[in-house]
Amino acid sequence: MIPNIIHFILFGDRPFNHIHYVAIKSAYEVNYPTKIFFICEEEPNSRWFSKCIPFIELVKLRAPKTVFGRPLLHNAHKADVVRLERLIEYGGIYLDLDTICVRPFKDLLEHDCILGREYVIWEGKKYIKGLGNAVILAKRQSSFLVRWYETYKNFRSIGKDQYWAEQSVHVPELLSKIYWDEITVLDELAFFTPSYDAEELNMFFEGNHCYPNSYVHHLWESVSYESHLSNLSPSAILGSKSTYGLEAKKYIGPADISS
Repeated sequence: MIPNIIHFILFGDRPFNHIHYVAIKSAYEVNYPTKIFFICEEEPNSRWFSKCIPFIELVKLRAPKTVFGRPLLHNAHKADVVRLERLIEYGGIYLDLDTICVRPFKDLLEHDCILGREYVIWEGKKYIKGLGNAVILAKRQSSFLVRWYETYKNFRSIGKDQYWAEQSVHVPELLSKIYWDEITVLDELAFFTPSYDAEELNMFFEGNHCYPNSYVHHLWESVSYESHLSNLSPSAILGSKSTYGLEAKKYIGPADISS
């Protein structure tokens, strides 16, 4: 079985704010994990992180500079490698810090490894992009994750280039077609709806839309920060009637505005 433990990773000096607090608190309250690991180089100096201390186990870890001798130049790729290493060693559930859990993973834990499809919208049509790594569930020493990790021997991205998502999205999709019996692939509704399409993000952050088949929503912080997340202060969340606002306010209260 997949152990009910959760892993979060923060590399670099990105500020830890209330959006990230909601990611951890929702994972804690929705899934009742036996443990939440928070992996970082240095403990964030943030009141929002301080609120997480009671329900996390802090793991200080230097971000890797290489994998199989190949350079890792971007913090995102360093985190990509470490999430696989941690899951291979411990098993469990990996979640990006720009997620919010809305439904327990409990009914998924009997599988060996689970990934969900990512999609893009192009000219009004939905196209599958690959398998996303913002949410990964796996048992310890998952054979699929071991195979995936070993493909980093061919890692070639040097940043936000044409190979940016090769190892994290496209390679696992290719492997899933070959080693289909080692992985369970869920449709895009499970982990990656809405997509990072502007219209879908608007519907999620400004509208009130129901996503009954979702376990977790990925917020696509790198895309949505300027357009949506930067405007979502704790007080704005409390007054929001959007899909995200209604979920997030379960974990943010009036005291969080004044403190």
